[in-house]
Amino acid sequence: MGMSTEDKLKLWNFPNVAYKPSLFYRLSPVPVESEFVRKVERVRKAEIRVN
Repeated sequence: MGMSTEDKLKLWNFPNVAYKPSLFYRLSPVPVESEFVRKVERVRKAEIRVN
């Protein structure tokens, strides 16, 4: 995002208000490789039973 610390502090800098510490998070997806592989065959015939 590229905001400087000074710019972040300006967002919360109000007159006559005590300083309150703030916390900033940066979230992004993390790729996870897996060796789990499951082979699935195509359904060729469906059998439905009703009791």
